[in-house]
Amino acid sequence: MPKTSGALSKKICSQPWVISPVSPIKAKTVISALEPVSGRGALETVRRLSQRVNEIMIYAVNSGLIDANPASGIGWAFKNASQRTHANDTA
Repeated sequence: MPKTSGALSKKICSQPWVISPVSPIKAKTVISALEPVSGRGALETVRRLSQRVNEIMIYAVNSGLIDANPASGIGWAFKNASQRTHANDTA
């Protein structure tokens, strides 16, 4: 594993799905890992992380490591950043 530093990398690297093979990763595993980020309101970060996980899974499918992408559509499990309400908006 490459050398990393910082609180975020320590939290990510401590997740069991990071060092495990890609085949046992399921949508619920990824969603559970992203829920704390969503819970603090970092919806754009959730969107970007979901996109990156999806890209990794697409690579795994194209490399023959897995048969289907379990992360396809995981972004739908979270509120979209554009769905936030704006107090200054008037109709």
